[in-house]
Amino acid sequence: MDVLRFEGVSRRFGTVEAVRDLSFSVGAGQVVGLLGPNGAGKTTTLRLLTGSLSPTQGRVWLKGHDLLTEARAARRHLGYLPESAPLYPQMRPEDWLRFLGAVHRMTGPQIKQAMDREIARLRLEPALGRPIGTLSRGFRQRVGLAGALLHSPALLVLDEPTHGLDPEQLEDLRGLIRGLGEERTVVLSSHLLHEVERTCDRALVLHRGALTGDIALRGSAQVSLVLAAPPSEAQLALLRGLEGVSAVRARYSEGEETTLEVLHEGDLGDAPFRWAAASGLCLLELRRSRGDLERRFHDLTGAPHV
Repeated sequence: MDVLRFEGVSRRFGTVEAVRDLSFSVGAGQVVGLLGPNGAGKTTTLRLLTGSLSPTQGRVWLKGHDLLTEARAARRHLGYLPESAPLYPQMRPEDWLRFLGAVHRMTGPQIKQAMDREIARLRLEPALGRPIGTLSRGFRQRVGLAGALLHSPALLVLDEPTHGLDPEQLEDLRGLIRGLGEERTVVLSSHLLHEVERTCDRALVLHRGALTGDIALRGSAQVSLVLAAPPSEAQLALLRGLEGVSAVRARYSEGEETTLEVLHEGDLGDAPFRWAAASGLCLLELRRSRGDLERRFHDLTGAPHV
């Protein structure tokens, strides 16, 4: 089961369409970066996937729960750290974590076990017993991250997590995020290409509210399947079920011709051809793609090289 899934999601503010027809899925154990120039729709997308904003159309699924109609069940699987962590500066880290545990309706023993786990994981011992407001930005970021992880969410969402950190703190946080990705799904938003390239397995590129690219960054590859006609949901489900396939995104072009971007691990071999034949679909072209993030980001958004 996908941890996160967007199905034809759009959000309008009056006559302005901030995001339009977003469709993508994120599986377990992936670290995914959300990229785009200013005004691309990143903030709106984050608000949609955290449930703080409802879509104008389409649906957002979190661990099989509709984030609109099953909000409470869905949010149990969500941990969120905004760019400015919502911390009480006068509280100590341990008091803050106990408070969050109570908010999540955890029992006393559950809170203690979770606190011990996250304090050890994030190496928070030197910060204990001190007001949060007196801590360095790096430690405050760790405290916020501990709070987001306290209830062991399946999906961790991070908004500009490296903003304002010094080089040593940056490298430390990168390692933490990569480690977290081994046991849960992580989605992070950033405007820094090199941070996404060094931290993430995959990058989703937004431009003018639309998803224009789904780029494999490490340990995986991508093929584009060009079909003469759009596949049905049942046919897409069969493609997603192929061994090694981790995500499929449909991008519709002019007329009936459809491009499917397939993210996969290992070698798919002739599986896409067999899938198309078994589904009765006409496969016009198969393209394999892997390239540096800056070049592809420029191609997808028209942004200048830096």
